[in-house]
Amino acid sequence: MPLRTAQKTIAAIADIVSVTTSGRTTLATKTVLVVENHDEVRDLIARMVTLQGWQPVKAASVAEGLECLRRGHIDAIIADWQLNDGDSAALLQEARGGPPHAAIPAVVVSSYASPQMRREAQSAGALDLLEKPFRFQHLVQILESVAAGSPGPVTV
Repeated sequence: MPLRTAQKTIAAIADIVSVTTSGRTTLATKTVLVVENHDEVRDLIARMVTLQGWQPVKAASVAEGLECLRRGHIDAIIADWQLNDGDSAALLQEARGGPPHAAIPAVVVSSYASPQMRREAQSAGALDLLEKPFRFQHLVQILESVAAGSPGPVTV
């Protein structure tokens, strides 16, 4: 991701921290795997989901993400589409290869979303594809639907 896009993503997410945290009821503690190869974006998403009551587990690659899935319980996945060692479609397909991970809700994020990429992400099992910079409120609504037991795409 170009530095300018990363900066826009960080700024867009940071702008809403005060809005999403003031007077907001947090979700029951659940674990979300955040797979993003850009350190700043991964850390920012992890901070944002923490503010919503989720426990983030961070990974920088498909391989690290799969290792995190093998090591512990994960309730949801947020993954960048293009990672250094593959794409999140490969991660989701391997993660969904069978129990216990077959039903983990996942959201894919990308700087270069296209209709074809959306179809590929949904075919791999993603609930939604969010284009960076995305509205954090949209991600929060998806996580809230996951916490409520009714994951699915959310229209904002």
